[in-house]
Amino acid sequence: MHYYQFDIKAYAHATVHLTNDEDLCYRRLLDIAYDTERPISLDGLARKVRMSEETVLIVLNEFFTATDEGFIHPVVNKELEKAYERSEKARQSALSKRTHSERTPNADRSHSERLLLNTKDSLLNTYKKTVAQKAQPTPKLSDDEWMASLKGNYPHINIEAESRKMDAWLSTRRGKQKTRRFVVNWLNRIDTPIQQTATTQSPFVSAF
Repeated sequence: MHYYQFDIKAYAHATVHLTNDEDLCYRRLLDIAYDTERPISLDGLARKVRMSEETVLIVLNEFFTATDEGFIHPVVNKELEKAYERSEKARQSALSKRTHSERTPNADRSHSERLLLNTKDSLLNTYKKTVAQKAQPTPKLSDDEWMASLKGNYPHINIEAESRKMDAWLSTRRGKQKTRRFVVNWLNRIDTPIQQTATTQSPFVSAF
């Protein structure tokens, strides 16, 4: 499927919190889902969208659903099903008109039409079976489990000390919240320090 409708307002509302890399990654993943008409596989995916594996996983876990066949997107699946149904209705309409206009149907032509119908029905049933599989959501970690996973992923960072710094920083910013995304972004900036410019300043002053 090389063409699909794009709801600018809905997309902007759903992605306002994303970084530039995450936003671009999401658009490229949507294009892959529509173009291939299949669940997205992780195999070589980061290279295909030209993004880091970390960015790809953040977008997949937030907007897509994991299945045995790969990652699927609910909106993409609905649009593909609509496209298949329109195609089938158009085929049935053309077949009906041709049948009524021919008093003596050609035997070979009728056989070819049956083969085409069986092939399309088979493809449609295979697709519906794939997308109808029960989704396997990512297990939700408790706060304690999540904090323990942070210590494993950032062994060289004092998580408790950085958490207190986050609280102090957030206390001076109205409307900011200590979400898990905020914490991960904070720790990532410590893990990969920003190069200092001529005017030294905290990397978190304008990061959020």
